[in-house]
Amino acid sequence: MRRWRIRFKHRLSWIEDGSVLLEFAIILPALLVALMWTLSVAMAFYSLQQVSNACSSGALAVASNRGFSNDDDPCALARSTVTGMLPNWTPANFGYRISITDSGGNAHYFPAQGALSYGSAFTCSGSSQYLAPNEPVALTVSFRYTWVPILSVNWSNLPPLTSTEGASVE
Repeated sequence: MRRWRIRFKHRLSWIEDGSVLLEFAIILPALLVALMWTLSVAMAFYSLQQVSNACSSGALAVASNRGFSNDDDPCALARSTVTGMLPNWTPANFGYRISITDSGGNAHYFPAQGALSYGSAFTCSGSSQYLAPNEPVALTVSFRYTWVPILSVNWSNLPPLTSTEGASVE
């Protein structure tokens, strides 16, 4: 009887080894999907940090350039600063909006309030007249982020990565 139990336990351990492999094969796809989703979100947060840094530099460049150059288009300066900070990114995926406050405290939005201008269409010629010392400039930059495709799901419906930064220079 004892000999039979030993053989039976040996057979059960062989069956259990196969069940562990089967359980792993069942769990593996869900584990890989969770890993890919985590990597995609981590890359999106890293990209958002890069966009925020470039947006801050663009707002500071516009605010500090008041009256120091003959450039009549602060929007072009902001656009060139942002794309210069992110040289390997597609410029057509960037959307811009800037708010320039004049000496009277009135905010002027380029393009119109609530809108975004994508790519090289972001311009505000003649708006340098509104630039005044000690008045804030707020720059909003959006980037159409391409998500890692997971399970053939279309993630393009998600909103773009957006950052708004302000600057004021005495």
